[in-house]
Amino acid sequence: MKVGLLSFLLFFTGQVMAFNGIQIVGVSESKKSVIVDRGSLEGVKTGDKARFLIQKGIANPKITYVARGEAIKVHSNYSYWYLSYVENPFLIRRGSKLLMSLQSEVLEGSRRYNIKQKKSILSDGKSFAPFLLDRENIPRELVFSEKNYEPSEIIVDTYSKKEQDIETTNFDNWVRRKDPEFVEEYLDEYPLKHVNRANQVVPADKVRRNYKQAEFDGSLKESVDKVNGLRYGLAPMYHEQKKDSLGVREKITTDNYYQRLVQDKKGENFISPRAVAKIRKEGPGWSADMNDEQLRRFYNRSGIERELVRQKEAQGEKAGHELNFRYATGLNQNTTQADDNHQSTNYSLAIGYELMLIRTNPALKNFTVEMALERGINFYDLDGINGRFVEGTAGFAANWYFYNPPTSIRQYMFFLGVGTKRGSASVTSTSITKDYTYSVVALPVLRFGMKYRFKAGDTQDESVKIGMGVNFLFETESVRLSVEDALNDDIAPVITAQNVKFAVGMSFYF
Repeated sequence: MKVGLLSFLLFFTGQVMAFNGIQIVGVSESKKSVIVDRGSLEGVKTGDKARFLIQKGIANPKITYVARGEAIKVHSNYSYWYLSYVENPFLIRRGSKLLMSLQSEVLEGSRRYNIKQKKSILSDGKSFAPFLLDRENIPRELVFSEKNYEPSEIIVDTYSKKEQDIETTNFDNWVRRKDPEFVEEYLDEYPLKHVNRANQVVPADKVRRNYKQAEFDGSLKESVDKVNGLRYGLAPMYHEQKKDSLGVREKITTDNYYQRLVQDKKGENFISPRAVAKIRKEGPGWSADMNDEQLRRFYNRSGIERELVRQKEAQGEKAGHELNFRYATGLNQNTTQADDNHQSTNYSLAIGYELMLIRTNPALKNFTVEMALERGINFYDLDGINGRFVEGTAGFAANWYFYNPPTSIRQYMFFLGVGTKRGSASVTSTSITKDYTYSVVALPVLRFGMKYRFKAGDTQDESVKIGMGVNFLFETESVRLSVEDALNDDIAPVITAQNVKFAVGMSFYF
């Protein structure tokens, strides 16, 4: 029951409905009264009204009405309910687990209905039916020349302010009494009329209760119908429902009213039909009668300026996935001249995936994050002797493209970045008795790079739909290596070094 109820509550996040899982602990023989395991500690009060339902299924839930009831006696942890209407009596049994929707919880926060009650006194024998045909309570027989009127130039409709939510009218009739009565003012007997009070006035509280009941039933019905109307159950709620303007970012929410209003406002900034008509009619010289300020204002207000920018961006930029392959060589040495062995500079190969953050938010158009795996051969001073380190690291970096965004095509792109690396290395040397393993941490890693993307990968004349480019990278990293094994040789347990590298590679976009 908890799992099923959880799925139901998750589905109705944001709805006004309130459902409580309950269990029937007692049933009368007539099934007109039940005892449920919810009492005053759970907010139940004497006189509360509720609908009882049952949910079947979790991935594909279906809701069925069971009964309508009213709390007649409430204890701390259980309560007695009278069921005024039972839809499915076979579900009313001891031990049944149901859903209960309290009217007081559903309508909590709603204001009290204002009711205005009027009385209309009709002549003797007159029916009130004609008065129901006209909202102003004017009988049709009193309306003459209904279509004989002259239309005015300006019609100003005024409406009186209504302070009431509900207006009721009670109809009574004048009735002539059979026996005349003595009237002291005239010192004689006269036949008199009086108001027939046989028609009882419906109390305002009863009208108010009926309206609240209708409001509660309507809210419940909409929610139940929505659940039962799900064609594919809850699964579509967790799939893509809408994409952004780039057509790449998935989300499971729909735009609210404000977001739709903003989008509609943006739509108004596109080229107006009047601007298009002017350009077509007047040809190449359509702007000859405008000065520079007027022409710029026309561009901005008509949407032409925005459309030109959009066309330029669509032609010269393309977001996608990017793979980088690089070969790097060291520009400095971290070895000692006291040992003639292992005097080379560092070199490595790396493969990385670069995510263009415009795919997550257009405001991050000039930023990317890159994850890379690197395998290399490095040489360090082991406190008087040189060692050859075979390193493997995983790195992460954030890049800022300050000259052209990373989505650019056939343009140079320059970027700055900062990152870190973590991995391990195995060291060998002619002067040590065994190989040792060092953990490697590089922090920070500062980078400056340049890219050129010469192939988009989506044009019709390209047989291989993969974009390509070249990239160049300068990196400087502060490296700390710490030995992981027990030392049997007189070498440094911790090594700190500064590496400067230059890398060249290829980039592939898809």
